[in-house]
Amino acid sequence: MGRANCVVALLEGRLFNRRAAPLDALGLAKRHRAVRDWDDVLTFFGELLAGVTPDGPWRQRLLAGLGPKATLTPQGVRALVALIATSREVQLG
Repeated sequence: MGRANCVVALLEGRLFNRRAAPLDALGLAKRHRAVRDWDDVLTFFGELLAGVTPDGPWRQRLLAGLGPKATLTPQGVRALVALIATSREVQLG
C-alpha cells in the first residue's frame, strides 16, 4: 500500500510539501505516439515503465483495475500509470 500511495502522490504532484501540477500522462503519451484508445496508452506506458507491452493476464488486470467507466482523460491515464507502476510485473522486474 505504501508504494501505491507514493506513486499516486507523485503522479498527482503532491509527493512533497509544495503543490505541483499533476502529471499530464495523456499529454506525455500523445507527444510520443498516436493515441486513439486505452490500448495505445497501455502499450506506451508498459514499454516506458516495464520495457515490455503488457499482455495476457497482466493487461486484463490493468484494464479491469480501471473499471468499466474509465475515460481517456489525464486523470484516467494517471490511474493507469499508477496501476502499471505498482504492478508485480514492474516491481519484481
